[in-house]
Amino acid sequence: SSDSDHGVILLGILVMQDVLLGLLIALLPSLVVAHNSDEDSSTTTAFAFLVARLMAVLAGVMAAGLLASRFVIGSVLAQLSASGSRELMTVGAVAICFFMLLVTHTLHISMELGCFVVGAMVGSQRHELVSDIKNLIHPIRDFFAVLFFASVGMHVFPSFVAYELTVIIWLTFAVVLIKYALSMAVLSCLLPQKTSHVRWIVSAGLSQVSEFSFVLASRARRLHLINREVYY
Repeated sequence: SSDSDHGVILLGILVMQDVLLGLLIALLPSLVVAHNSDEDSSTTTAFAFLVARLMAVLAGVMAAGLLASRFVIGSVLAQLSASGSRELMTVGAVAICFFMLLVTHTLHISMELGCFVVGAMVGSQRHELVSDIKNLIHPIRDFFAVLFFASVGMHVFPSFVAYELTVIIWLTFAVVLIKYALSMAVLSCLLPQKTSHVRWIVSAGLSQVSEFSFVLASRARRLHLINREVYY
């Protein structure tokens, strides 16, 4: 139906934010290597080669994940579910997640993207298995969500906010207005005119800065791509 098609489009837009964030985090090491490359070699050429290599690795990971979800993950989860042990099922699901994180970390791509891949792998299984896994890992997800938001809040210094309040206010307005305008433009091309109220609501929801941007900024700071200093 038309409503379901609109829902798929909106869901795809929301999911693509997290996917693009994973790609940006995966590109950060390439930026560092290109920046530290020899002076004799072209920085642009080195960066293009590293990006092409990264895309090839990502394509390989996606293909391997697709094959594993079709021929390996389903049978493993089915056997764990058949055992009747909730503890074994939980350990198995978490082990699959951490294994994929280890693979993506070893290949020097973002662990965040590995989370997305393993979520797609598990989510593509039978509805009964997915429902059981969701019920089992729901408390674990909430626990890590609390740690994540608490750690983000601990990085906000009240003294910095008070000292740079004017800059923060101007940047906030700029980001919100620009993202709202871009979201409205994209949704106007994808959705019919009669769904104007949907475009306004979704654009308002997308106009904020995602909390995962703090993850991107933190990773860039650890790689010395940015620092805490403000230059005028």
